[in-house]
Amino acid sequence: MAIRLFYCELITLNDMGESMKVAHRITLLF
Repeated sequence: MAIRLFYCELITLNDMGESMKVAHRITLLF
């Protein structure tokens, strides 16, 4: 159960990192 929660947090952090990368690229374009 704790392992599943850890994986969910890891995936969430990864998603946040990806969206921040995209946002950074967008700000670089403008």
